Amino acid sequence: SKEVFPGKVFLVKITYPILCSLTLHTKYMVLGMRYSYFCRGFRKYGIFYMNLQPKSTNRHKKILLVMWLAGGAHLSVCNSIKKALQKRKLWDVQIVNIVKDVCPGADPMERYFNYSNEDLYNSLVRHDLFTLIKFHHRAGMFLLRLIGNRAVDKVKKYMIREKPDFVISAVHHFNGLLARALKDLNIPFGVVPTELMDLEKTPLWFAPEACAYASFFSLAIPEMAHQGKRLGARNNCILSGGLTINPKFFDPDIQSMSRQYAREHFGFNTEMLTILVAMGGAGGKAIYNIIKHLENSLEKLQIIACCGRDGKLKSKIKSLKFKNRVIPFGFSDEMDVLLKASDLIITKPGPTSIWEALVMEVPIILDTEKIIVWEQPQVDFIEKYKLGKIVKKRSFLLNAIEDLTANNRSRLKKIKKSMNAFEKKDATLSIINAVVKKLAG
Repeated sequence: SKEVFPGKVFLVKITYPILCSLTLHTKYMVLGMRYSYFCRGFRKYGIFYMNLQPKSTNRHKKILLVMWLAGGAHLSVCNSIKKALQKRKLWDVQIVNIVKDVCPGADPMERYFNYSNEDLYNSLVRHDLFTLIKFHHRAGMFLLRLIGNRAVDKVKKYMIREKPDFVISAVHHFNGLLARALKDLNIPFGVVPTELMDLEKTPLWFAPEACAYASFFSLAIPEMAHQGKRLGARNNCILSGGLTINPKFFDPDIQSMSRQYAREHFGFNTEMLTILVAMGGAGGKAIYNIIKHLENSLEKLQIIACCGRDGKLKSKIKSLKFKNRVIPFGFSDEMDVLLKASDLIITKPGPTSIWEALVMEVPIILDTEKIIVWEQPQVDFIEKYKLGKIVKKRSFLLNAIEDLTANNRSRLKKIKKSMNAFEKKDATLSIINAVVKKLAG
């Protein structure tokens, strides 16, 4: 409701008894008419406007989670934070798209061709054209520099209209622009990177303006915390609580679930070696290529193909016959249970899939045949903490599986032991605490 202007309240208090005394049908006023009737009439004839409902003092604080749909990690992180925040029932939490909601018209591709940069990125990933992503990245950085001031004005207009009490960004590239706009409006701001490390030469997350203004940076690993300090983030603003994933991965019932129970839940074979193949939310033909490579296995495998939003790929896999047992899935809300049902996961160096597998203690085979520049830190992370095996060519995937499962799966057990020793925390808890502290202060 709109805020009441005191002068209007006084005007109503004076005019009401006068009008009542002048009205012949006082009994109807006593029986049925209230202040709201007068206000409607006065509003209609333009005498004055007033909202008789005073501004609520119990309004829920409004939190905006900013993302975009280039890849699936940004939306996944925002959904995870939203679920955690909504459990408190203290805030109105909304997820918004930086390009389509906050800065509409800023993307020239969408304006002139009705095909956004998000769509282009996802299409390149689906078709395994990772070399072109480098040029897409450089073009995007140039475009942001070109439209910087105009984008800042758009952010300001949007924030003035929406009136958020706190903004959390889970999108790279735009944090400098967001920080400039939000600082001018005195709206607090936090950053939740979806990567394990940032680029050193051209940071995607630690923009100078964001480092100077952000209330917090939620960082996955100690190495990124050190990097953030080097790039200008303040010590008291760094949260080292792990990568942000769905809080249900830490649910005791999920953690204690047996592999047999998880397989029976989906109707899987409980005895076969089960491998989950996931290449991000966009899916892509890389999944099909991996399935074809695994057809040469001497042992019959059970393969869970997570096709994400790629409906065509799911239909294609479902229509074909394979030597192995291949079960295609679309975008699933039961990734935690699917991981529990798996002996191994084959995935690209995407931070979300890696962290979910780590929390579920499922050994990782990392497909690095085609890699984006900002995914290299995930490869280094797997090697450093001995959490899986790196495969540079998909033709070597079977060799990696055979190596891990040889000698009564001794290598597999060793990796699971390393995963068990790694400290795993629910990052949403530290984010909630940071938001509460800032809004209370």
